[in-house]
Amino acid sequence: MWDTYSAMANTYGGVIILGVKENEDGSWYTTGLRDVSVIKKFFWDTINNRNKVSLNLLREADLEEYSVGEDYILVVHVPVADREQRPIYLNNNLFDCSFKRNHEGDYRCTRQEVRRCFEIKPGKLWMEQHYRTYLFLNWIRIVSVLQICS
Repeated sequence: MWDTYSAMANTYGGVIILGVKENEDGSWYTTGLRDVSVIKKFFWDTINNRNKVSLNLLREADLEEYSVGEDYILVVHVPVADREQRPIYLNNNLFDCSFKRNHEGDYRCTRQEVRRCFEIKPGKLWMEQHYRTYLFLNWIRIVSVLQICS
C-alpha cells in the first residue's frame, strides 16, 4: 500500500481502496475489514512515521470510511505532491524507495528520475532563476558599458 501512496503522490494523485478485491469479471467484493478504528490508528501512525514515509500529504478528510454489511471499506484520497515536496519516498531511502505510477502499476523510480525532482522546473523557482540570470546579464552589460566609457 505504501508503494502505491508514494507512486500516486509522485505522479497524478489517486485513490486507494482498502477492504475490497476485484473479481475476474471486474466486479468487486469486500474482504472483511472489521475493526476499522484499529486499522485507521495504524494507518495514521504509519503515514506520520518519518522512518516509513517521508511526508504525510493527507488530511483527516482524505480518509473515508464506508460500511458494507458487517464489513468496512476505507478510501484514501492521495493528492499529488507539490514540486517542492517530491519525491515522496519510503523507509528513509530516497533513491531505492521512490515510486511512480504508470497505468495501474507502481514502479521504482530510477536514480535519474529522483534527481530530476530536484532540478529547477517551470514555476516560481524557474522564474527566480531566469530573473537572476536576467539581472546578472544586465549587470555585465552595465559593467561593460562603464568600462568602454571610461
